[in-house]
Amino acid sequence: MITFAVMQRDNFVFTIGYKDDQAIVDKRNRAKYRKLGTLELFEEGLIKPAVASAIYQREQGDNSDLEALLERMRTELGEDLDEERLRRIYGITRDPSEIDKVLQV
Repeated sequence: MITFAVMQRDNFVFTIGYKDDQAIVDKRNRAKYRKLGTLELFEEGLIKPAVASAIYQREQGDNSDLEALLERMRTELGEDLDEERLRRIYGITRDPSEIDKVLQV
């Protein structure tokens, strides 16, 4: 099913890949975890969605989630990361504003 819409947080957070100009979204996990915040996703072990959530919030002008997540990762994982490295590690190559089509699988 293809939905044409501006990229919403839930879709960006649960994007598992891209095909041309559309995001491929995991609709099962989106339905199950869509109400969780960035650190709650991290606590559930959903690291990539947590990173995507923090990046989405930063794109909206709120850096607090990204800063909190980076600090938590430093503390719990012993990794000193920044946004660029997180994007590379988790394959988050696009910004929410670049995507306007969603494929739900």
